[in-house]
Amino acid sequence: MKKFKILFVIVVLAFATFSTVLGTRVLSEERITTNTKDQDDPAIYGDIVVWSDYRGSNVDIWGYNLKTKEAF
Repeated sequence: MKKFKILFVIVVLAFATFSTVLGTRVLSEERITTNTKDQDDPAIYGDIVVWSDYRGSNVDIWGYNLKTKEAF
């Protein structure tokens, strides 16, 4: 969980930096999961966010489309 928090902060700071340089606002906040189990290894590609999720006895890969607001 600590790795996820550190990576999340780095991603947010990078978006804030690039949005300032480009003169556009690309930084916004949106909750994509309310699960209290550990989530690790986030990755962002365009409008898609994926992560490892420990909801059950196995590790699963979950995703969220920021544009359509749909989880998968």
